[in-house]
Amino acid sequence: MRFRPLIFTLIFLSSFVSFAQSTAKEYEKRFLFAKELLRTEQYDKSFEEFKKLADGNIKNRFSDISHYYCGLSAYHLQRWPDTRFILVKLLKSRPSWKRRDEAFYLLAAANFEEKSYDKAFQYLDTLQKADIKKDGEKMEAHYLHQVNSVDTLKTWHEARLKDNVVAQRLAEVLNYSIQSYQDKLLLQYLIQDYKLDPKKFSMASMKSVKKDVYRVALLLPLELDKPENYRKSRRYFEFLEGVRMAKQDLILEGQSIELFVYDTKRDTATTNKIVALPELCGMDLLIGPVLYENSEIVSGFAEFHGINYVNPFLKDDALVDGRSMSFLAFPSNSMEGIKTADYIVKANDTTNTAIIFYSEGWADSVNAYAHAARLDSLGKKVKALRKITLEEVQGNTRDFNEELAKMLEDEDLSHIYVAADQNLIAASLMSVFEQNNVSAPIFVPSKWLDIKLLNYDQFLRRNVHFIYPDYEDLNKPELLKFRTAFGARTNLKPLTNGATMGYEVMNFYGHAMKLYGNRFNQNIQSSGFTPGKTLYGFDYSMGNANAVVPIFKFDSDYKLDWVNRQ
Repeated sequence: MRFRPLIFTLIFLSSFVSFAQSTAKEYEKRFLFAKELLRTEQYDKSFEEFKKLADGNIKNRFSDISHYYCGLSAYHLQRWPDTRFILVKLLKSRPSWKRRDEAFYLLAAANFEEKSYDKAFQYLDTLQKADIKKDGEKMEAHYLHQVNSVDTLKTWHEARLKDNVVAQRLAEVLNYSIQSYQDKLLLQYLIQDYKLDPKKFSMASMKSVKKDVYRVALLLPLELDKPENYRKSRRYFEFLEGVRMAKQDLILEGQSIELFVYDTKRDTATTNKIVALPELCGMDLLIGPVLYENSEIVSGFAEFHGINYVNPFLKDDALVDGRSMSFLAFPSNSMEGIKTADYIVKANDTTNTAIIFYSEGWADSVNAYAHAARLDSLGKKVKALRKITLEEVQGNTRDFNEELAKMLEDEDLSHIYVAADQNLIAASLMSVFEQNNVSAPIFVPSKWLDIKLLNYDQFLRRNVHFIYPDYEDLNKPELLKFRTAFGARTNLKPLTNGATMGYEVMNFYGHAMKLYGNRFNQNIQSSGFTPGKTLYGFDYSMGNANAVVPIFKFDSDYKLDWVNRQ
């Protein structure tokens, strides 16, 4: 009888060990599965799996690291508050955790994303390990590159005299925005005390200068070494010719322009070689290129050297966000959404509710959310902000159509806004609008006009408006005169809008340099709307993207009428 408890105890311990080993293996299996989700960028799923594993169970040796990876997943999902909450909780509950530096690094990144710079600096200052501190400096440099306020950087520098990254960024911004003798002395001090390369700051006198001759560089994908690609590059040859025509008109007005043309060949390697040329630092204006990656290179170069840069082809907000020297000749994606909302509210202030559709593309998402935010700021309601996928419209399910139909049952509907130009999405939405006899005005990208599945009768019947910044009105006398002159010079008819864009860009910015000098930034932002000659004009009063967003609709004769004419 005395041995029974002992036997029972041995059996119990044996079972316990077996259970513990099984539990440990299960935790490890789940942890490896969650890591694979993270590695394959399935962040929603990895967040949930790591959240379950971060249970604090003493038998779970993966609890602490799962806590961290849960925060990392939240970071990748751009859920900055969740990132902060998770990691702060981890650090408080595990004050001696051996990987604290990694958590501090990620907390700094999340705070930088939220522009909570002081908090981000505090976390960077906490880093101990040399390799992570070095990575922290790189991260700090990345985020400070978005800061262009001299006053802000001066404040940070005074509080953080040992911070080389802040000193470097302050020197860079001073280099192209010096306004006083004190600024010049400060720049010299920064270069000397922080051992910065003086050659990188040789452009430092950045007041606007009026000149007899302005040097303008065009960076275009002409692909001169591939004549078989001429058809693909024709728009850019026409753009170049339009620039040359504007240059001739400017010369007649007493303004000399010297043009330098560079072939970017549609690749980043060539673009990097071009911006490395010493002569490019002496330009007064940079125009082009086409691909976003190449445009990022040129925009960064222009920002660093204090040279004004305009992109006449792209609408990416990122090219001008936080950059004082870069401009977009077209409205940005967000500007289209904002200015269309302004027009709608001004034209019809009696109805209050909007429905917004957008596709999966990043640009369309930016456009749609900017439209929604603007409506909200103007006191209007957004009934639905609905992403439409190609899979949905290809399926053409009854549930999908019924869902959209139910959305459209609103007597107070002010308008429908569509930030999507894919053929199938456009055709599917138009079919739903027709079936439900939608009467509220509909606003769509101009590319809908080129979709063969749709027709002008539908557009007229459904009161469709087109956001069309580059529409060429062939009844406009100035445009007809320009096209005639273009034909006389080239013996060709312009087949694209490249020629008119080239003319408008060079004409507007050429006059800006004539009036204000080579650093005309603040002047064109304060001068308001400037009408164009062949197109619709420029307005930088709301930032560095053109705020002129022409909107058209068909009249009864099927002619496009500019409804928000300035």
